[in-house]
Amino acid sequence: MLTTLLTAAAVLTLDIVTKLIVMSRMVEGQALPVIHDLFTLHYVRNPGAAYGLLTGQRWILATLAAAVVVGMLYYARQTQGRLERLALGMLLGGALGNLHDRLRWGMVTDFLEINPLVFVFQVFNVADMGITFGVIGLLWYIWRHPSAKHGD
Repeated sequence: MLTTLLTAAAVLTLDIVTKLIVMSRMVEGQALPVIHDLFTLHYVRNPGAAYGLLTGQRWILATLAAAVVVGMLYYARQTQGRLERLALGMLLGGALGNLHDRLRWGMVTDFLEINPLVFVFQVFNVADMGITFGVIGLLWYIWRHPSAKHGD
């Protein structure tokens, strides 16, 4: 459980700090190319979920995120493998990072953009990366340990 909580704290802290830096140094809508035609810092605010789903439904999204956090904390008490604990920590930190934004500002701050010709991503943030890598890690763990009990 400690590994999960420390990983979640690291992702949450990195997410909040990077968002505060972007909000203090950029203007909403501003885009700064970092790697020509590949990677851009692009400050946007997202009032919905991924791909604009549930736009303006702050409390529904916050309630869903809080329920997911509670479920992950319950699941974390029963994790077995190191990768499983790390992946769950990334998921938890990411969920908390975006929940923090929704509760504090009513929307999520995004600022990382990869050229759509390379990847099909919209603008995202560190919390989204934690969630993505956490899901990949959990799926990898489950695939590699099919007989392990997951959350039972």
